[in-house]
Amino acid sequence: MTDRYYSLRRLSPFQGMLQVVDVGDAMAYSSDGRRWQVRCRNHFGHFRTIGVWSESVRDLLDRCRDAAELDAALRTRPSVPFPQADPFELWLLDKESAQPLALLSSRQRAAGLGFPNDLGWRAFPVADNRFVAPSLAATDAARPEGSHPLPHGNALERQVNGAARPIAAAQWFQRHLDGSGTGLQGVRLPDGLVGRRLAASEFPELLVTEEWEGLAEQCLVQDYHEWHAAGLLGLQHLSPSTRRRLESAACRQPEMLPAAYPLIPVILNAEAMQVALVAARLLDASVV
Repeated sequence: MTDRYYSLRRLSPFQGMLQVVDVGDAMAYSSDGRRWQVRCRNHFGHFRTIGVWSESVRDLLDRCRDAAELDAALRTRPSVPFPQADPFELWLLDKESAQPLALLSSRQRAAGLGFPNDLGWRAFPVADNRFVAPSLAATDAARPEGSHPLPHGNALERQVNGAARPIAAAQWFQRHLDGSGTGLQGVRLPDGLVGRRLAASEFPELLVTEEWEGLAEQCLVQDYHEWHAAGLLGLQHLSPSTRRRLESAACRQPEMLPAAYPLIPVILNAEAMQVALVAARLLDASVV
């Protein structure tokens, strides 16, 4: 089998880009392009984790028949990021328009497309309450003294999922090279939506639509995308205007940039990004 190198989005919720080296019965995954988790297929056809690989640690544990082939593929791998290869997307649909609202999942192949038991969109992993939305500062300040403000990630989830409820619907789409998408199977779809073709402009460019009737709702989603700016810069089909906006946001929170930086395919303002990386190193040194 020819070695395959590709990247996938880590979704539900979004956690950046995953780089993959695939030699068939052995695969390696990395979220930073440096340290790789090695997984091999067992006799039952399931992949299991057997060790880690890096330039200094090659712990393949000799428990995989394709370990040598994977080691060679890793040593001769091209530069990251690898081409993005998850064109099948599962979108939560807006209850009024049935248009894509929020991205729930993505897949590399059409085979085995399924649906989660819960169609609720998640902004962050459970118990991760670090997200602070500047657009909610006034709301928090107006709360009665002693009351507990709603975590900003929960407020965003309530807004997004509320636009899909009370009976949420979702649909898989196959995205094409021009950004358009063909509707595939779904859950609770209105009649006539299987096979529909949507233009690229009808899909949110990032994770959630930023088109809301109220300015407060628009700003909250924008705050969320800018919080994830470093990871979202790893997406390979961004418009220049969106990439500039995300670069600016990433530079305002430099501590999140070093891990994501090697996986960014295009940098428009290299000078500003380098300044942010230096700031990140200084912040890291001050913690030690």
